[in-house]
Amino acid sequence: MIAGFGPAANAYGVAAARANGRFDDAWTLSAQVLAAAWPLPGGTWLGARILSNAAHAPYLGEANLLFLFTTMPAADMPIRTGGYMPLFVYGFILLYFGLGLAVLIASIRSLRNAPAMPIPPRCSIQLSLWLVLLAGGLFLLANDQSATGFIMLLFSQFLPRSNRAPRPPKVLT
Repeated sequence: MIAGFGPAANAYGVAAARANGRFDDAWTLSAQVLAAAWPLPGGTWLGARILSNAAHAPYLGEANLLFLFTTMPAADMPIRTGGYMPLFVYGFILLYFGLGLAVLIASIRSLRNAPAMPIPPRCSIQLSLWLVLLAGGLFLLANDQSATGFIMLLFSQFLPRSNRAPRPPKVLT
């Protein structure tokens, strides 16, 4: 419970509201639960993953939320629609976008400060060799020749090669 809000309690409240035909309450509770579940780029939810057992039941929390969000009311139950999005949800959306923007700005700054990479000699030959080793290694792995496939993938990681030594980092005085 954080400031009177409990994501798990709200998730079960969604199922109870949906089962009783109160889609107005279910919509508001669903928005809060989804915001607090912390959606990840892969489509999973961090909150549900934390509550699941990673070794034996990694999708238990997500399966539970799926069941709770899809509970349908009885056939003779009157349906009430509507609902609203609480300020709590907008705060989480701003937090998500703010964190994403901070990561993006930090990445751009680190790329601007990175030293220029030297151009390797015979670039097209090295690229062709890298592609052959990579494709061959993946093909061999797919055809149950794992030892040879891993060796080819390992050798592909040594390309491209440069004859020049890297420049020393700039010292700010």
